[in-house]
Amino acid sequence: MFLINGKFSNFLKFFYKGWFFDSLYNKLIAKPIFIFSYYALKIIDKGYLEYFGPRGISLLTLYCNNFILTWHKTYLARYLEAMIIFGFLLILISTILQ
Repeated sequence: MFLINGKFSNFLKFFYKGWFFDSLYNKLIAKPIFIFSYYALKIIDKGYLEYFGPRGISLLTLYCNNFILTWHKTYLARYLEAMIIFGFLLILISTILQ
């Protein structure tokens, strides 16, 4: 360090001493922001984005698949049964009437 004698020596000593604003800024501003961003990232990334993203799409396709499968098994089978029964009755009635 330079040896300065005179009127600027006190001025330079004042600025060479550490005031530790960086540690104060770190404790009051930076660390709370880091902690908040960590938990916000956990909630947003693992919560909403995953629910509306890949997991939501897979659940939607599973729901649609189950709905179509249930509809196909129940309504379509009943519709087919009704067609067979009414077809059989139509053939039976037409043969009786002739």
